[in-house]
Amino acid sequence: MKLRMLTLYGLLVLVCALLCAMIWHAHMAGSAFICHHAGIISDFAPPFAHEGRDGDVLLQPTRVIYTIWAVYVGTALLVPALALWLGGRLYERDLKRSWM
Repeated sequence: MKLRMLTLYGLLVLVCALLCAMIWHAHMAGSAFICHHAGIISDFAPPFAHEGRDGDVLLQPTRVIYTIWAVYVGTALLVPALALWLGGRLYERDLKRSWM
């Protein structure tokens, strides 16, 4: 049962991280930093702008960008864990019968 839960958690983290990366790109690219050689997924990985290269520039202070990024990463890790915990608590009796 633990392996299934870990696998499901990993899958949910990937999906949630992809959604967070899309929201990050829509929210932060252009308003917090400008990077000409980046895409939706690569915008989510630091460093967000390579200063001094091809017009890449940070528009907000670095600590502000990294604080907001930490919130997005925390969301991508905690939302799937919370969903699995709530699902486990809701269907605890059924899960014990079917998985054990």
